[in-house]
Amino acid sequence: MTQCLVPIDQPVFAITILFAYRGMHMARRRDLLAVSILKILTCFLAAVIQLQTAVADEIEIPTEIKDVLVENAKRLDPVNIFFTWQRKPSTGSEEELLTRMGTPANPTPFFYLKHGTTRWKGGKFFFQIDSLHTILPSTFSVVTNERSFDGQNYYMGVQYKEKSRNRLTTGTIADETRQERINGVRLSTNCFEPFGYLTPEGKDELLKSQLTSAVISQRGNAVVHSVSDELIDGEKHVRIQVRRDNPEHENYSDKWLPPSQMTDEIREKLAVTPFRRNYVYYLDPKRRFAVRRREEWYDNGKLLRRCECTDFQFFEERNLWLPRTCETTEYTFFLKVYSEPLFIQHLKIAAFDLQPSPDEEFVLGKGYEVQ
Repeated sequence: MTQCLVPIDQPVFAITILFAYRGMHMARRRDLLAVSILKILTCFLAAVIQLQTAVADEIEIPTEIKDVLVENAKRLDPVNIFFTWQRKPSTGSEEELLTRMGTPANPTPFFYLKHGTTRWKGGKFFFQIDSLHTILPSTFSVVTNERSFDGQNYYMGVQYKEKSRNRLTTGTIADETRQERINGVRLSTNCFEPFGYLTPEGKDELLKSQLTSAVISQRGNAVVHSVSDELIDGEKHVRIQVRRDNPEHENYSDKWLPPSQMTDEIREKLAVTPFRRNYVYYLDPKRRFAVRRREEWYDNGKLLRRCECTDFQFFEERNLWLPRTCETTEYTFFLKVYSEPLFIQHLKIAAFDLQPSPDEEFVLGKGYEVQ
């Protein structure tokens, strides 16, 4: 099974050159009418070839694969995931890596081992993870960040060791107009994205609120570039390449970044950052096309990240495969792509619970001061 794009510029270019040559030859004979006709014919033929090629470029993921991916996303609902997440340098010490990335600071918060919980049920979600809050350059305090959505109302909370500092922000997503609030209503991608699923982001998606397969999602003006077979560790996998808008341009736009934080350095880096990005998914046909590997590339051949999922667990009652270990190797940081890997994000699943959580789990309030 191999499908790939056909370059659209070569036939158009060849036809154009041919008729341009004929046009010049006739021009020498002062046959201006014939030259005009040939110019019109050239444009017409180029348009026909462009249209035919565009149709050929509309690569389709085989129906038997697409149907399983849709079904997998449905079968993942409901789910509760308990996990740990940690960054580790690919090579060298933690201090050396931070210096290499241009952020010479105390490495403790960046490499802190985090414990988290994610819940999903019928469009409702809850996410909780701990992190380190810097008090002094060498003094830290553990804080707990929480996000939840009950299908209508959102909750964003932070819990400190000193309970009096706890804060909770709430609102109704349908009525929310503040972009910074809408941006914050999102489920962490620490688990679902490595698994090959996308959770809702933005107001429109939250109002629908559903899990989708990343492979077939239309997010980012997605276009399927190729579908082929490829071996991983001697086993055949289905390789699907999808082109999408590069999220970096949105991440550093005024939608996410306050104008006061937009610097000349960011503008210069964005100016040379590609507008499109390639997402490559390797699906395991023996595990109902579960995502075994995921990569992100630029057209210039620069690798941005590679995620390897292993230690798959089969849930017979759902006919679903899920990985218990995902390791994502990062080659990019702050709009800069490095030729050598920077760090690895280790995701370890402590437990899956497929029982639906009670609705109260998706409403935050206890122990908080509401803002």
